[in-house]
Amino acid sequence: MSTLYIREDACPEESPRHPCMLGVSTLLRELILRLTERPLEYDEAGQDGLVVATLLGEIDWSPQDPLNLPPLNDPRLRLLDAAFAKNPGNTRTLDDWARQLQCSPRTLARLFAKEAGISFQTWRDQVRTFAALPMLAKKKPLAEIADELGYETAWAFSNMFKRVTGLPPSQYRYQ
Repeated sequence: MSTLYIREDACPEESPRHPCMLGVSTLLRELILRLTERPLEYDEAGQDGLVVATLLGEIDWSPQDPLNLPPLNDPRLRLLDAAFAKNPGNTRTLDDWARQLQCSPRTLARLFAKEAGISFQTWRDQVRTFAALPMLAKKKPLAEIADELGYETAWAFSNMFKRVTGLPPSQYRYQ
């Protein structure tokens, strides 16, 4: 993973004012890699200045947010959130969780709809997708990622990942 810091005065007016994900084209990726090899202080009028100008021109400032995990406030949902933070591959169903939390599956489903605005399944898919990102960055094999996240096959994991992000994991690695 690479992090790029840009001075506020170098950002256009339409740029986001809060941390968010932005798309990275192949050219932008290469420009970022080139700049990581340069000293922090550079000649703004020289070749490095041109690289920075090209980089700034290549950035699409439209936020990309395929993943959105809203905060959960209900104590029962916070319990689920903590359990999935420890083990995103947890395969327990909504019915299993409802039994453990001593409420009906319908109550739990309504809580997810009310607080998260999404279903339990969609929330769990997003939790697993977040958990997959560092593994993909480390180029971990898809079969291992799938197994770690509770999927029986790499195909099932890939299908879910593409549904959530719009990209298959193999392409997401190189974005």
